[in-house]
Amino acid sequence: MSKIFTHLKTLFIAFILIGLSFKVNAQCVPNFTFSTNANGNVTFTSTSTGTTSSSNYQWLYGDNSSGGGVTASHNYTANGVYNVTLVLFTPPSCSVTTNQTVQITNAPTPTCLVQANFTYTQSANGLVNFESTSTNTISSTTYSWNFGDNTSGTGITTSHTYASNNFFNATLFVDNGNNCNSYTYINIPINTYPCGLAANFNYTLQANGNANFISTSTGTSAIALYNWYRDGIPFGSSNSASGNFTNGTHTITLGVNNNYSTTPCANTASQVITVSNNTCNLQSSYTFTQGSNGLVTFASACTGTSANTTYYWDFGDGFNTTGVGPHSHTYSNAGYYYPSLSVQESNALSCHDSVSIPVNVTSAPCVANSNFTLTMLSPGVWQATPIYPYNVIWAQWSWGDNTTSNQLITAHTYSPTGLYNICLTVSVSCAASSSSSCATYTITRTSSALSMAYVSVVMPPSQSITTGIKQQTIITDNNFFVYPNPTNGKFEISLIGLNEESAKIKVYNITGALIYESIGNIEYGNLNHTVKLNQAPGIYFVKVESGSAVITKKIILKD
Repeated sequence: MSKIFTHLKTLFIAFILIGLSFKVNAQCVPNFTFSTNANGNVTFTSTSTGTTSSSNYQWLYGDNSSGGGVTASHNYTANGVYNVTLVLFTPPSCSVTTNQTVQITNAPTPTCLVQANFTYTQSANGLVNFESTSTNTISSTTYSWNFGDNTSGTGITTSHTYASNNFFNATLFVDNGNNCNSYTYINIPINTYPCGLAANFNYTLQANGNANFISTSTGTSAIALYNWYRDGIPFGSSNSASGNFTNGTHTITLGVNNNYSTTPCANTASQVITVSNNTCNLQSSYTFTQGSNGLVTFASACTGTSANTTYYWDFGDGFNTTGVGPHSHTYSNAGYYYPSLSVQESNALSCHDSVSIPVNVTSAPCVANSNFTLTMLSPGVWQATPIYPYNVIWAQWSWGDNTTSNQLITAHTYSPTGLYNICLTVSVSCAASSSSSCATYTITRTSSALSMAYVSVVMPPSQSITTGIKQQTIITDNNFFVYPNPTNGKFEISLIGLNEESAKIKVYNITGALIYESIGNIEYGNLNHTVKLNQAPGIYFVKVESGSAVITKKIILKD
């Protein structure tokens, strides 16, 4: 009997080991080998296990470039040590990475070293003097200038007179011959024509090299455009911006354009900030290429990243996605958009940076869409949502009570309430095209808590590009809490059961102006965030976005 029991026990243990072996082998385990070739060329081959025919392979070569496939080849242009990462995704739920270092000692010596660069000085009445400071030029080098207003010039030095206040991308192209050339551009603000606009801003330095900026410009219009530059590189496109900065001094420039089609009006302001507390070298950047039918492909050009870096892309038309990319996105409508890329170290939450670079989509149809919806959030509080506001440069709301608002994101107060014919008229950035839409609504309120009815205009909810990797977040009143409410200015936001890594928190006043914006980090599926407002008593709206989910709640500030 004891022998039988021993045999049965042995078989039982064997079955367990076989089951465990099958479970381990069923997992995808990333691995790869590589071989170095001549002239800086390296061949990478995945030796990962647990893969299928549907597995996806992405290679990050450590020099801000990437590739794909089971086997990939890459040419390094400079000697050095590179951290190469293989990102392996096997549907439906296995997403893993591994990395190795590759040392390059035989990269080809560059034969073309010319580097374009130039400086400029402004004089009165739009006159700008340009001078090439390009390096490694020769006696036969040619210099070609594009001044950004459909005019051009030649020579090491040249001058040009701009006809209006605006922002112009001046480009210098230098050519040494024999396919050895280089180009560079600078976004030049012309502000020598008086228009009453005075750009200005305040900033606050925070921990780990982070800084927040907010416009205090005067003389701005309701449709003013804002562009922020960090050492000449764009990083924001609204009346406020934030970023992460390396230790040292940085020149921050705010350009404001009132966007008048007949009387251009632009102005800039610059300040130098000094950062000394940064242990994070993360810098966000990206490139993009345009295809046909509205297709734009974005590629990360971030520096200081690691295997723990997370990427959040906002394409500027209500869609967003995550991951290093490259990502291809199709815009349904032509016009100017302001995509952004936010990066963050998942194991160092204070290490983050973002950048926003304008994109003029020209290969999609140009349509002005003025449709909107109106929804009652609670008795006396209504929310209007434009259907497609992303390429709108001018808007007017007609509220049906002989009043209008000449900006898209705004608010309105009704007293008395009743039946109103509300109209929205918009113009778009891709052409001289406009559209109007009207609808009749019965605006109601409560008789005791509020003396008036309020309508606030908000942007449509964001839409995530589904990757199939994780389930999207859903936010309802059942998992979203704002307390205390009413508040004296300090309150807590709590969200539970989330699937994203971060959430955007925004607070608007009753006129629709953004008065607070922050990013909250989600830990173990929960968001806990403290908001402190120094605002006048009244009604405000708290908006939270996490992935594709968005929700807005009213909060009351008391004396």
